[in-house]
Amino acid sequence: GATHIATASGLLSSLSSNRSSILIVAGGGGGASKHSTAGNAGGFTGGSATSYGGATIQGGTQTTGYAFGQGQSITNQKNSGNFGAEGNGGAGGGFFGGYAHNVNGEKSDAGGAGGSGYIGNTKLINKYMACYNCSTSNAENTRTISSNRVSDRPITSYAKRGNGYVRIIYIGEELNEPEEAVTGTTEFNDGPTKVAAGASDTHKGIVYLDPTDLTKKCNKSNSVSTTETKTGCMKWYIFDDSGDNYKMILDHNTTVGDIKWNDSNKNVAYESSNVKPVVDDLVATSKWEVTPRLITANEINTITRKTGFNASSYGYYYFDTLTTTIPTFSDSVRSKYDWLYNNLYKCKTDDIDYGCTIEDNKLYGSNLIFGYWTSTPVGTAGSGSYVWTVRNEGELYSRSSDGIYSGIRPVITIAKSKIS
Repeated sequence: GATHIATASGLLSSLSSNRSSILIVAGGGGGASKHSTAGNAGGFTGGSATSYGGATIQGGTQTTGYAFGQGQSITNQKNSGNFGAEGNGGAGGGFFGGYAHNVNGEKSDAGGAGGSGYIGNTKLINKYMACYNCSTSNAENTRTISSNRVSDRPITSYAKRGNGYVRIIYIGEELNEPEEAVTGTTEFNDGPTKVAAGASDTHKGIVYLDPTDLTKKCNKSNSVSTTETKTGCMKWYIFDDSGDNYKMILDHNTTVGDIKWNDSNKNVAYESSNVKPVVDDLVATSKWEVTPRLITANEINTITRKTGFNASSYGYYYFDTLTTTIPTFSDSVRSKYDWLYNNLYKCKTDDIDYGCTIEDNKLYGSNLIFGYWTSTPVGTAGSGSYVWTVRNEGELYSRSSDGIYSGIRPVITIAKSKIS
C-alpha cells in the first residue's frame, strides 16, 4: 500500500478527481514469488518486477499504472509448469500503482511491481524523493535520488523497510522569540537538538544526539555523559561547522582506559592499530547509523590554534598556554578548552586542579581513564613508539603506544540539515 498526505480525507484511490488535495505520496513495494523478483517502491517511477518467464512487469509512473492509487492485486494461481502453486506477488500501491501478473497474458509465477511517489503539488518547496536503487530525476516536481541505504526506522534519504510511516514536524509561520529556535529548548524541536555556542566558547556549539537513531528527540535533560555509554541521547561538541556538515566529538569516552594502540610498542598506522576495531565496533555492535572515527592531532591543533605545531615530532603542549608551561586555574578560572578533556579520571581533585569541570571518578582495577587516543602516530609509522593523545591535564601529549591509560572518544560528521 502507498502512504500519502492530503488535505482531503479518504483512501488515495478515492482522490483521483481531487488530485490538487494530494501533497505527498510514498509508493509501496511489490511482492515477490518463488521464481520471480519484486519491484521496489519508486520515486517518480515504481520499480519493475519480473515473471518466471523473464517478462518485465512495469511499475507505476506519474501518469500511468495499474490504477490511480492502487497496485494490481492477484490471486494465488498454479504455475503452468510443474512447480505447483508457487503463487504470485501483489503490486505496490502509489500515485499510480504497479502491475502484477498480467504481462502478455502471462498470469503465473510473477512478481509485483512497485508504485510511484508524488511531490508535484506546488505548495511544496525544497522537495525530493528517495527510493532504493531506482530511476532518478532532476525535475522540480519529480526530483528523485537513488539510495542503497535501508532502515526499519524512517530516516531521511533511506528506503523504509516494512510498514509505511509518516512523520510530521510543526514549524509554524513565525516564532515570537526567534532565538528560542537555536538555544536548545524543546518546544519546537524534534530529533537531535543544537545549542548555540556562547561568545567565549572555543567550541562551535553543542548537539544532543543518539547515534543509533538520528530521528530520536534528544536534549540536555535526556542525554547521558557517563563513561562507557555508547547508545542513547548523548552530548557532542561541534569543533568544525564549515560547509554543510558538523564535525563533533563526544563529551565522554565510550571505553575504559585499557586499550593499547599496539602491543609491540610501535606507532603503527591507525588502520593497523588495536584501536580501530574498537571504533568500528560502535557500528557493528552498538548499531550506530553514522560512521565514527578518532580526532586527529592536527584537528586538536586547529581548535587550540598553536602555531608551529608538527605532528611528526615528539612533544606536548598545554591547551591554555600553548607551551609546556602548566597553566594556573582556580575555582573561578577554568580552562577555555575543558570540553576537550572533561570526563577523565582526576580531571579535578581536592589538591590538583586541571581546569576542567566534570570528573570521572571511576576506577577499573588498575586501569584509569587519563585521556583518549587521537588517530595520529608520531612520525612515520614503525619509526617510533609514540601516538598523540589528549590528557586529563588539558594537553596534547605524545604517549607510548602500549600505554593503557587512553580510551576512545569518537568523532562523527553529520549534515546540518539533520539538526534542529
